[in-house]
Amino acid sequence: DCSMTAATVLDDATAAIIRRALSAAQAGRLEEACAAGQDGLQSGGEPGALHALLGMLRARQNDLSRALQHLREAHRMRPQDPSVAINLASALAQEGLY
Repeated sequence: DCSMTAATVLDDATAAIIRRALSAAQAGRLEEACAAGQDGLQSGGEPGALHALLGMLRARQNDLSRALQHLREAHRMRPQDPSVAINLASALAQEGLY
């Protein structure tokens, strides 16, 4: 799940990056989706949202090492975001890190 909380407000550029990445992911183009998220981070997009997105996408690819890097960073930036916490807990459990 990559949904953002209702209280989250994103700038237009970050929102567009997330829409593009999710569209690619839904079409099965996960590497393209991840590249969009990485480009967003490098171009100054909202890092908490983009790390959350990349963590979810990397977990979907079963690249749990990179997923955890992104999800830990997203959780540090957005400790109240339940979607980030759930995705982080799920990736940790998949790695046996209880």
